[in-house]
Amino acid sequence: MEKQPISEARDPQSANPAGLFRFCPSCGGPGIDWSGRFWRCGGCGFEYFHNVAAAAGLILNSGGSCLFLRRAKEPRRGCLALPGGFVDPGESAEQALLRECREELGWAPKDIRFLASFPNRYEFQKVEYWTCDLFFIADLGKKEAARLSPDPDEATGLEWIEFGSLPWESIAFESTRQALRQYLLRI
Repeated sequence: MEKQPISEARDPQSANPAGLFRFCPSCGGPGIDWSGRFWRCGGCGFEYFHNVAAAAGLILNSGGSCLFLRRAKEPRRGCLALPGGFVDPGESAEQALLRECREELGWAPKDIRFLASFPNRYEFQKVEYWTCDLFFIADLGKKEAARLSPDPDEATGLEWIEFGSLPWESIAFESTRQALRQYLLRI
């Protein structure tokens, strides 16, 4: 089976995610194969599923502008992203979103509404993860917006950008672009 980096794959089922395993994590044998959905060791029968990770993002509207963080970390450091992040074990998407907002902005919305979900790919330390990104919407008044305080480990700054002037090419993730397009159809 020819190995193909997931970033070049058209079908997530057909690619070995970044050649993650060359040896079986259970027995150490070299006979681990990617089936398109999981790895299986021909020697001991060990199976490992590299399942989709869940993430949550927030489209925060204040007076016709959307809040973006300028990413301080890879992947896509320096690009624009929405507040949000990965869902931790034991959390719902809503809980994760509120936690991430508190961590990244020093604030969390009181009322969020679900918008849509989109698949995405996220590379971290040379491993490509398929994600299901769930997007939510909230509104923020001008007084509250002035109190937001970005975490410098997460963002080099915050930027309010009018929905009619979104810099599509500077947005870090395709799923975010899809969510913003979906949101624009609603307003």
